[in-house]
Amino acid sequence: MARRALTEHAPGFAIPSLAPEPHSPTTIAESLGREGVRRAYVDGGIVIQQFLAAKLIDDLTLSVIPVLLGSGIPLFGGPGTEQRLHLEEPRSWPTGLVQLRYRVER
Repeated sequence: MARRALTEHAPGFAIPSLAPEPHSPTTIAESLGREGVRRAYVDGGIVIQQFLAAKLIDDLTLSVIPVLLGSGIPLFGGPGTEQRLHLEEPRSWPTGLVQLRYRVER
């Protein structure tokens, strides 16, 4: 499985089978595409914003855990571009976890 880490600064330690990528989301997507990768897991609020802005995300799964965080933390970091989503599938578990799978509207 191909793995990449989008980073501005390489970590001070090695992670087996993980290649730090100081490149743009588009460059990473093109590189993965050349390797035959058709789907990728993208994580981290600011990174998700960058991939959404580059129109490289087709679907998005949001997990809601029943814990209140007080003053709150923005889901995707700071302000970003508004993105319309279409709910494809809601799922819930007895623990209270809810996952919402959305298709990104173009």
